Amino acid sequence: MKALILAAGLGARLRPLTDKIPKVMVDIGGKPLLWYHVQLLKKHGIKDIWINLHWRPEVIKSYFGNGSKFGIKIKYSFEKKLLGTSGALKNPDSNVEKELRKAPFLVFYGDNLTNINISKMISFHKIRKSFLTVAPYIYEKAWKKGVIEIDTKQQILQFVEKPLKGATKSKLVNSGVYICSNKVFNFVPDDFSDFGFDIFPKLLAAKMPLYTFSPDYYFQDIGTFEGLRKAKKDLKKIDLW
Repeated sequence: MKALILAAGLGARLRPLTDKIPKVMVDIGGKPLLWYHVQLLKKHGIKDIWINLHWRPEVIKSYFGNGSKFGIKIKYSFEKKLLGTSGALKNPDSNVEKELRKAPFLVFYGDNLTNINISKMISFHKIRKSFLTVAPYIYEKAWKKGVIEIDTKQQILQFVEKPLKGATKSKLVNSGVYICSNKVFNFVPDDFSDFGFDIFPKLLAAKMPLYTFSPDYYFQDIGTFEGLRKAKKDLKKIDLW
């Protein structure tokens, strides 16, 4: 299975730390955040990785190169303008769509620290015959995220991106780790688009089987200074490998 790590964001909430580096390159325990993603994917047998780029792309390319020194293969998809979390799949200036269209693939938002068991998630995806499987987590202020409502079999009934406070009782939210059918491209437009606002509503309307993988893993969003501080602190206590 191939993976696409989304690393093109501007990291505005982490400025001035991200004035000269992408947010996926912020330091956590002496390594850039993106290093942890690469190691996690490699551990679970995913060694063919695409990384999308936009802000300070040279920093990532200089550190990771073609991936050979990490025992993997890395290709880059540079976006002249930001295409969004799902629009990144169809960047016309790279071969990312051509390659990912061949088989199911993993999408991994780059601004999170997690030790999710990707192998088990892939197994779950196959057993459920899911079109798209989402890794969720529990968040008390769910209305600030993409909120997921599921049934007893973990099938997604509803997905609402940043609903009004109190509009949903669910505290299950989207972590930005997906296993996608290669047919998901049929639902992605050719310009800017977002999984939460655009693609999930389309898939649910089309009655595609969407599931959530059990949220039994460590997860921390590092998109803010508060989240970054917590990730650094947690690193001493959690088992990433």
